[in-house]
Amino acid sequence: PWGIKYTININTEMNYWPSEVTGLPEMSGPLFEMLRDLSVTGKASASQMYHARGWNAHHNTDLWRITGPVDGGFYGMWPMGGAWLSTHLWQHFLYSGDKSFLEKNFDILKGAALYFVDALQEEPEHHYLVVAPSMSPEHQYMNGVELSAGTTMDNQIVFDVFSQVRSEERRV
Repeated sequence: PWGIKYTININTEMNYWPSEVTGLPEMSGPLFEMLRDLSVTGKASASQMYHARGWNAHHNTDLWRITGPVDGGFYGMWPMGGAWLSTHLWQHFLYSGDKSFLEKNFDILKGAALYFVDALQEEPEHHYLVVAPSMSPEHQYMNGVELSAGTTMDNQIVFDVFSQVRSEERRV
């Protein structure tokens, strides 16, 4: 119903959340394959759109693993899809303890974090580093205002990705 796209601002994520906690980790295989593809195509989006290293993906992707904005600004400009999907890699590691899996896929997670090292913007009032442009998927910032900077959801995803990369780098 959404133009044969994978909506990666929650729909795809919530389809895979139960796989680890229900003891069905093999169900996440297609998601991990898609992440490997997105981490390659997403390098162009990060570089060309944000002059950033690493990789990112926006609100939607498809069979060809597009990573740039799709649809209007209200949905399409959300640059967090790849990072949020990447947290599934860490969840799999936490549940399985499979160090070889994490080693094989760590560059995906690290690339998502590296994007934010370059793309975060300084918020002028408090000087916090925030994601901008941003939006809270399916929620307006204010009536008639769709894009914002530093939404809570984005802050949490960035925190998670940075923490996961830091934890693994300390472990090694």
